[in-house]
Amino acid sequence: MNRFNKWLEDLSKNPMLLVIWVLIIIISIFGLYFLIKFIKEKIDEYLATSDYKVVSSNLSYTTSEYKAMADQLYNAMNGAGTDETVIYDVLNRLNTVDDYNQLVKTFGTRSASSFVTSFSGTLQTWLRDELDDSEVKKVNNILSKMGVSI
Repeated sequence: MNRFNKWLEDLSKNPMLLVIWVLIIIISIFGLYFLIKFIKEKIDEYLATSDYKVVSSNLSYTTSEYKAMADQLYNAMNGAGTDETVIYDVLNRLNTVDDYNQLVKTFGTRSASSFVTSFSGTLQTWLRDELDDSEVKKVNNILSKMGVSI
């Protein structure tokens, strides 16, 4: 009798062993699914922001300051309502195209933290979704000093 047949015989004699193997297989499938999903999200995020080149010598802030600004923007737009004042204040802090590009890269691709929506996107996607036409015009006026727009 080969090993596989012996293993099948052991499974038939011990139902708990069968349950354990089924659980191992289910957990492995879910783990693989979430790993593939995570890798796909990271690739999508990279592709969404890879066109934004940054010359580090032209940056006005530290990495942690860009992270704080990206988090402020996310918090201003995520959930019910939008805090346009925070958006304008953060964008007014930017001095160079590289500042803007670094902020876009730092923001990356973020998802809404609501169970009601499955919205996800880059900083530009969030801004276009959250702001009306007059607010987009105001943002573009702020960004025009750097020669960019959303």
